[in-house]
Amino acid sequence: GERIDVVIDGRRSTFWNLVRHPLALRDAPIRRALNIEGQTRFTESFEEEGVVRIKEYYKALGYYDVRVKSARAFDRAKRLKRFTFTIEPGPLYRRFRPGHVRVAGADGISEEKVREAFVLASEVTEGGHVNDDALLKGRRQVQALYQTDGYLEVEVPAPTVEVDREKRLIYVNVEVKEGTRPLVTSYRFEGNTAFSNDALLAAAGRYVRSIEQGPQPVRLQLTESARGAIVRLYADNGYPDAQVEWRLVRG
Repeated sequence: GERIDVVIDGRRSTFWNLVRHPLALRDAPIRRALNIEGQTRFTESFEEEGVVRIKEYYKALGYYDVRVKSARAFDRAKRLKRFTFTIEPGPLYRRFRPGHVRVAGADGISEEKVREAFVLASEVTEGGHVNDDALLKGRRQVQALYQTDGYLEVEVPAPTVEVDREKRLIYVNVEVKEGTRPLVTSYRFEGNTAFSNDALLAAAGRYVRSIEQGPQPVRLQLTESARGAIVRLYADNGYPDAQVEWRLVRG
């Protein structure tokens, strides 16, 4: 088998014993960042992915100007592969703060509520890290917030990270394209032969009944709850295979 060495800033690290980097690069985190344990073949792709992973790791620590250089060598006589990563961290930026979420395009829902949903879902709090996973969680939560309130066509593009190099601050920009908010003015049941409309309406619950009092936004969770209640009605009365679907018909 081949021997593998990983060298970080001139410090030789064996496969299972990565040394500590002077700037808080600990053994376990750097192993996870490079996915050492998950490697089966140490090829050129390991070097390329390693540069990306180390950059992401440093950026999550606040080193947004980090530079990583790499090199590889193969000593055939010793059957030794050596991967060298040279890191220039650059300045340390202040950690992200919830107030640094900048929301654009929010009208039907307040910017404050959108910001709160993003921060809570992304788990980006004071002293926290900004990474792709956090941004994705926040983005999905903002989209769910709008859809729950009836904005079925809402679009939330991928949030962007902006670095103020003069002040050394990090900002996250969240853009919302709300789209239309259709209102439900009436409802009807189709294909129901076992139960009357009144029975289905009683099972569907308060949300569907409220439409009789006036137009209502499409509430996805409440609509799904109504569908589930009708499914249970059929199942409890000897129709375990009944299928119930709903759709929005635009007039």
